[in-house]
Amino acid sequence: MTKRELAYKIIHSLEGGKFNISESRYDIRYVMGYISQAYTYLIKKAFFDSKRYSDRYDGLPEEFISVFEDVDVKKNESRGIYYSDVPGTVISIYEDRGIKSISWMKDDEHFIRVSSGAAGVWGALESNLLGGKIGYWLEGKKIVYKNMNNIDPSNTTVLVRMLSGIELFDDNDTIPMPSDYEYEITMMVKDLLREKKTVEEDIVNDNA
Repeated sequence: MTKRELAYKIIHSLEGGKFNISESRYDIRYVMGYISQAYTYLIKKAFFDSKRYSDRYDGLPEEFISVFEDVDVKKNESRGIYYSDVPGTVISIYEDRGIKSISWMKDDEHFIRVSSGAAGVWGALESNLLGGKIGYWLEGKKIVYKNMNNIDPSNTTVLVRMLSGIELFDDNDTIPMPSDYEYEITMMVKDLLREKKTVEEDIVNDNA
């Protein structure tokens, strides 16, 4: 289901029956904004809830994962490093695990994640301490690579699998999530909209 489709469904439920969207009390832009907020909250909740049942932080359903293909690898000449711009908005969770995996487009072997807190230390380490493999860490809105040497960045792209916020998604893009989470998002957004409407009505009454 897309953001727009879910927003229409929520408004339809709140308005109760047939309605003209242009005459609705609810602005679809606000509704889609609340959907994005609820989506991020539920992903974080599901992520940490999974810790109750596993010693590993990888219990999220695969349906939450957004896949970005052909992400460009660039080189910062002044720092002598290779990096990629983070595609979309990565959801910030424990130890940069919002990024599920990174690999070459034509190779399934995943790069090794290094937590941002250790990036300064790892930056100075010898490459053989990574076993000759490529490491990466998040640095602001960039993915910085270690051991990515002697490549032509103009012909190099990577595959990034990550938990992505949907606020930058197109309104007609499908929301990556298991179908049973749709109900939870719907209920959260309806509660937020009712609260917003109550506040607005209180302000009007106070000024009357």
